[in-house]
Amino acid sequence: MGGKIMILSSMILPKNVPVNHDGMLDEAINSTGYKRLWSAARLKAYRESFKDLKGNAQVVATTVGLSQTLLLADRSAMDHILDAIRKIRAYSAELAKKV
Repeated sequence: MGGKIMILSSMILPKNVPVNHDGMLDEAINSTGYKRLWSAARLKAYRESFKDLKGNAQVVATTVGLSQTLLLADRSAMDHILDAIRKIRAYSAELAKKV
């Protein structure tokens, strides 16, 4: 199973597509909930620790997330999902220019 996931994830984006690394994590760190749970110093250290994640950019650039319930579909629907992912990869560089 792991091999299939790696094949699928490596199909998504070519390496030259820029990736925004800070959106969701910064939003979470800046949220009221995080600020209630952890000190400003701890949140700063957490944000700075992201720099140590060496392979993170490759993971972000080559992965697509799917909910588990989506994967419970019939074979035909799964084929449509795979076709959509292939289209994302095929047109990703062109789409990145428009965003």
